[in-house]
Amino acid sequence: GKRDQTKTWGLVLVQSKPDRPWKGSSMTKVHLLVELDIKPDQVDRFAKMFRAEFISRSRTEPGCEFYQLWQDVERPEKMTVGEIWSTRAHFDAHLAQDWFAVWAPKMDAMQSTPLVVRKLASP
Repeated sequence: GKRDQTKTWGLVLVQSKPDRPWKGSSMTKVHLLVELDIKPDQVDRFAKMFRAEFISRSRTEPGCEFYQLWQDVERPEKMTVGEIWSTRAHFDAHLAQDWFAVWAPKMDAMQSTPLVVRKLASP
């Protein structure tokens, strides 16, 4: 079906149903899958950096219920981040962290394509 894309922080937010807007109530729980294509020569460096800078910090933030990095077993340059935030307000606060503004460009530089963020909801 038709997909709506919105650019935020260099992220492509993909919604499978454009009639369900990304911006919901600030109290709505946020479920995300972030798909990344990492440059082959940056895979190990990226994983170490992401664990040290993103996972360790994000998991301590208010409202972070789940934050995990996975690597495709057959294509190691393909990685996925799973995130669950208690509310949209908590997720917005996560994106506004000072450290995020410093590390997001470093993460972008290790990617071969822009990352895709998939917003998920229970049917």
